[in-house]
Amino acid sequence: MKKILLMFVLPLLTVVGFSQESQDLTALKQALKAEYNPVTVRSQKDNITSYNTVDQNQQIALSIILRSASPDITPWLKEHVAEYIPLYTYALAYRLAAIDKAPVRDMLFWRSVAVIRARADGALCKDKYVGQYIQVLNLQLIYPAMQFYELELKQIDEKESKDILREALEWDKKHPQKNSPVWFCDSGHGVYTSETYPKKEWNKRRAQFKKEYEAALDKE
Repeated sequence: MKKILLMFVLPLLTVVGFSQESQDLTALKQALKAEYNPVTVRSQKDNITSYNTVDQNQQIALSIILRSASPDITPWLKEHVAEYIPLYTYALAYRLAAIDKAPVRDMLFWRSVAVIRARADGALCKDKYVGQYIQVLNLQLIYPAMQFYELELKQIDEKESKDILREALEWDKKHPQKNSPVWFCDSGHGVYTSETYPKKEWNKRRAQFKKEYEAALDKE
C-alpha cells in the first residue's frame, strides 16, 4: 500500500516543484511593485560632468529581464508587461533576441509595442527635447537585439514591417496604457524639465498621438 502511494505522490511532488516560480521571477515582481524613487547621480570624467537618474528597483528589474536564464520570466512578462512602463517592454524585446533566441517577428512585435508606448509617454512631457530618449533606448536595447537577426531582418519587407506595427497598435488598444510618463520625462537627468501635462489629460494626449501615428502609417 505504501509503495502504491509513493508511486502517485512522487510524480505529484515533481510537478508541484516545477510549477513554483523561480527566485528571479519573484525578485522581478518585487522590484516592479516598488514605488518609483529616482536619484540623480553626478559623475565626472575627463573634465566632463554627466548626470544619471537612477532608481535602484528599476535597475534590479532590468538586470533580471536582460540577464536571467529562468524560463518563466518571458511568459510572465508577455502577460503582464502592459501594466508597467514601456522601458520593460524594450527589455523584453532584447531578452527575446539575446536569451530566448525567439523568432525575429516576435522580437519586432514587442519592439513596436515598446516604441509606440514610449513615444506616447513622450507626448505627455512638457519638454519636447526629452523625446531624444527614444534614440538612447534604441542604441542600448533595440540595435543590439537586431544584431542577433542579421539574416532574418533582410527577409522582412516593408509590408510585413507595417503589418507588425499594426498588430502592435491593436495589442495596445486591448491593453490600455495606465503607467505614469515620469520615467520618460525624467530621462533628461536634470538637463531637461521632468514636468508632465496634467494627469487628467494623459489618456486624451496618448490617444491623439496613437491616432496620428496610425494615420501616418496608413498614408505611407
